[in-house]
Amino acid sequence: EIDKCLRRVMHKIKTDSTVKSPKGLFYKSFYNLFVECALEKENIKNRDNSKGSEITLHNWLEK
Repeated sequence: EIDKCLRRVMHKIKTDSTVKSPKGLFYKSFYNLFVECALEKENIKNRDNSKGSEITLHNWLEK
């Protein structure tokens, strides 16, 4: 994910002439990435904690 974010930011800086602050773009892009990762980790942790209260569904189309 970090590698993909870095490539996206570098491409945007090289191709988009409207970028006024490359450092700010780096900061905001990586900030958003880490916030997204933290939220995803929290969701996984919460999902693991509530395993007993899940409703089990069966996919009848699955072979």
